[in-house]
Amino acid sequence: MTDSARNLKILEFDKITEKLSSLAHTAPGRQMCLSLEPSSSESVVKARLNETDDALKVILSRSEPPLSGFDDISAAVIRSRSGALLSCGELLQIGRFLRAVSRLIGFLPENDFNHQNDENIIYLSIRELIPFTRIEKRISEAIAGEDELYDTASQELAVIRRKIREAQSEVRAQLDRILRSFKESLQDQIVTMRGNRYVIPVRADRRGDIKGIVHDTSSSGATLFIEPLAVIEINNKVRELMSDEREEIERILAELSGIVREVADELIFDLNKVTYVDFINAKGSLAYSMRAIRPNLNNKGLIELKNARHPLISADKVVPVTITIGDQYRTLVITGPNTGGKTVSLKTCGLLTMMTMSGLMIPVSDGSSVSVFNDIFADIGDEQSIEQSLSTFSSHMSKLVRMVKEAKPSTLMLVDELGSGTDPSEGAALAVAILEHFKDRGCITVATTHYKELKEYALITDGVENACCEFDVTTLRPTYRLMIGVPGVSNAFAISTKLGLPEFIIERASTLISGKDIQFEKIAAQTEKTLKDAQFLKSEAERELLEAKAVAEKAKRDSDEIEARKKKVFMESREKAREYADSIYEELQDLIKEARDKARNRDTEETRSLLEEARTKVRTRRNRINDEIGNETIKSFDIGSPPEDLEIGKEYYSAGIGIKGVLQEYSRGKTVCIIRSGNRTLSVPVASLRDVTSVNTDRNLNFQAGRRLNGFDGLSKKMNATTELKLLGFTVDEALMSLDKFIDESIMAGIATIRIVHGKGTGALRNAVDLALRKDKRIKSFRLASYGEGDSGVTIAEL
Repeated sequence: MTDSARNLKILEFDKITEKLSSLAHTAPGRQMCLSLEPSSSESVVKARLNETDDALKVILSRSEPPLSGFDDISAAVIRSRSGALLSCGELLQIGRFLRAVSRLIGFLPENDFNHQNDENIIYLSIRELIPFTRIEKRISEAIAGEDELYDTASQELAVIRRKIREAQSEVRAQLDRILRSFKESLQDQIVTMRGNRYVIPVRADRRGDIKGIVHDTSSSGATLFIEPLAVIEINNKVRELMSDEREEIERILAELSGIVREVADELIFDLNKVTYVDFINAKGSLAYSMRAIRPNLNNKGLIELKNARHPLISADKVVPVTITIGDQYRTLVITGPNTGGKTVSLKTCGLLTMMTMSGLMIPVSDGSSVSVFNDIFADIGDEQSIEQSLSTFSSHMSKLVRMVKEAKPSTLMLVDELGSGTDPSEGAALAVAILEHFKDRGCITVATTHYKELKEYALITDGVENACCEFDVTTLRPTYRLMIGVPGVSNAFAISTKLGLPEFIIERASTLISGKDIQFEKIAAQTEKTLKDAQFLKSEAERELLEAKAVAEKAKRDSDEIEARKKKVFMESREKAREYADSIYEELQDLIKEARDKARNRDTEETRSLLEEARTKVRTRRNRINDEIGNETIKSFDIGSPPEDLEIGKEYYSAGIGIKGVLQEYSRGKTVCIIRSGNRTLSVPVASLRDVTSVNTDRNLNFQAGRRLNGFDGLSKKMNATTELKLLGFTVDEALMSLDKFIDESIMAGIATIRIVHGKGTGALRNAVDLALRKDKRIKSFRLASYGEGDSGVTIAEL
C-alpha cells in the first residue's frame, strides 16, 4: 500500500467515498465516487467545490435529477464497434439508457433553453446530452425482452410468425383428430414436442396402430413419442418457417446493431456525461445529508474549523469541536486523558481537510476555512505487526521516519501519541525533536501526547500552542470539547480518589513526584479553570448580546410599525381631502356646464367670457388645493434636502413619484427637468429631486409602495397615462371638458408633450382647441401636426 493510500485509510477517507458511492445511481457513477482522491491544486479544488455547490443548489431548489434507469452500456457499445451482433438484452439496455437520457433532458427548467442556468454545471452538462429519440423508438418497437422481439419489429417477421401460428394450428388440429380416433392406443391424450416437432404419446404395445416416425421413448420403454405421417409435412413447414424467423431476427438485430455502431461515439459521450452528472449529484446529496457547507479556501496552511462534526459519528452522538491552526501558530499539541476525544479531534481535522481537497462540503459552521496542502501524512493507531516483528514503537517510528523525510512547507502532519511505546524520557525527547523538525520545515502539525515535556515545550516555544480535551472530574467522563491554549491535566489523582483508591496511597504517590511536576499540574489546572470561566462568561455575554439585539430589533420594528400607521392615517386623510376637492371641482364643472347650456340661447361674447373666467378660477383653485395637499404630504416624510447643484448624468431620487433616475436634461432656472429610470423617461419638478445618498430610499420607496396599494400613486398614474386625447365625435363643450381634465392628468403624470386628435371636418373642434390652449397657462406651446404626424387633424402641445 502506498503512503497516499495508507493515509487515506488511516483517516477513514475510504468510508467517506463509500457513503458517497451509496448516493450515486449508476454503476460508473459509483465507481467514480470510490476513486475520488484529494487534489493538491487549489484551482482544481475550487472547481470541484463549485460542482458540489451547483449540485446542492439544484437539490435545494428543485430535487435530485432523475438518474435511475441508466445501465452501463459501454461493453455493448464497444462490441458494436467491432461489428458484433448485439443481443436482445444488450439492445434492451441501450433502449432503457436512451429513454433515461430523454427523461434527464426533460429535467431542464422550462426557461433553461433561454440560457438562464448557464452557470450551473448540472444544467450545463444535461444540456450537452445528445438525444436519440428515433433510435430509442426503433429499439422499443422491436425488442420485447431479454430474448424476444415484437412481431412488429419488421413487416417480414410479422408475416413469418403469422404463418407459423397458422401451420401450428393446422398441426394441432390434425393431432387432435388422431387423439380422438385412437384413444385406446395412446398413453395420454396430449400433444407434446420433441426436437421442435409435434408428437403424441403412443403405447409401445399399440405401435402398429399409428403410422409415423418415433422421435423418443419414455425411460420405461412403455411409451413411444410418434410424429404421425399426417403431420410430417406440416411440421417440416413449421421448421422451415422457424428457420426463416431466426434469419429475420438476426437481420433485425444486425440492423439495430448497425444503428448503434453508427452513433457509438455519441453514446459513449452521453454515458460519460451522465456518469459525471451522477457523480456531482452524489456530492451534493452527501452535503445535504450531512448538513455540510462550503468552507473558505486558502493555500497558506490556515485551518479554522468551527463546530466541526466528524462525519462518520452519528449526528446524535457527535460533539462539535473547534480547531484553529496555521495563523499565530503552526504546531498544535493536544493533551488529555484516554478516550477523551484527542484522536477524534485529530481525525476530524485531517478528514475534513481531505474532504475539502476532494471537492466535498464539510459539516462545520459558517466562516470555517481549510487550506489546500501538497501532502497530508497521518500516524494514527497501533499497527503492531507480528509477521514483520515490529513492536508498537517500531511501527510508529517506521511511519515517522517516512514523515520526517517528506517534511516540507504546505504539508499537514497528524501524529497520534507522539513518542509513545518506549521509555517516557527518551520518547518525550524524540517527540520534541520531531516537532521541532516539522516546525523548522514549515509543516502544519497537529500531535496528541501524554508527555508533560511536550506541554512545557508548547508553552515556551513560539509558533507552538497547547490544547486539551476537557474532562469532567465530577462525573469522571470526558466532555469531548477541545480547548485551545490550555495544556491538559492528567487528573490521575483526582480520578483515582473518585474511584475509591485509599487516601494514604494518593498521599504517598504525591510525595514521589517532583515539586516541579506538582507545580506544573497546578498551573495547568488553574489555567484550564480560568479558560473555562472565561468561555462561560463569553458565552453569557454573547447570549445577553443576542437578547439585547433581539430587544432592539423588536423595538425598531414596533417603532417602524407605529410610524407606518401614523403615515397611513396621515395619507388617508390627505387623500380624502384631495378626493373631496375633486368632488367639489366636478360639481362646479357640472354647474358651469349647466349654466352654459341655459345661456346657449343668449350666446354672447360677454356670456362666454364670464363662463370661461369662472371655469378658469375653479380649475386654478382646484390645482392650488392639490398642490398644497401634495406639498404637505411630501413634507411629512424624511426625504432629505434638495441638492445645491444638479449634474447631468448623476442619479437622483424624485420625492414626488418615489423613484430613482439619472438626470438627462436640465437648465438652470427651469422648474422641470427630465430623468431616466429604467426604460422610462420622466418629466419631474426640479424641487422634488434629492441626492440619493441623503435619502432613506428604502423607507420612501416603501411609502410609495403603500401609496400604490391605495391607488393614488403618481408613478402608477404615469404607468397608466396616455399621451394622446381623441376628441372625434365630441361636441365643443364635451371636447373642452375632456381636454381640461386630460391636461391635468398629463401634468400629474409628468408627461411633457401631448397629442390632441380633433379631426379636420368643419374646423369647429380645431378652433375651439386652439382658443382653449392659447388661454391655458399650463400650456408652454402648441402647433398643428406636420405631414406624417396627422396634419391639421392633430394638435401637438408642450405642457
